Amino acid sequence: MTRGLSFELIQKAVSGDEIAIDRLVAIYEPYINTLASQTLYDKDGNEIIGVNVDLHDYLKSKLIQVIHTYKIA
Repeated sequence: MTRGLSFELIQKAVSGDEIAIDRLVAIYEPYINTLASQTLYDKDGNEIIGVNVDLHDYLKSKLIQVIHTYKIA
């Protein structure tokens, strides 16, 4: 998950650089997908793993919100 993650990228994102914010979100996208994954079962009892889109969007928006409010000391 930390691949490409640097202090400079975080600093740019916190200052409002939209490209840096998009890069941070892209770095955390696999983790967000993991957190938003759900196991469902079809009518035959087969297991299906899918991403809850509402939860995914919520987590993504919370990440962006935290980026905008983060303070670098």
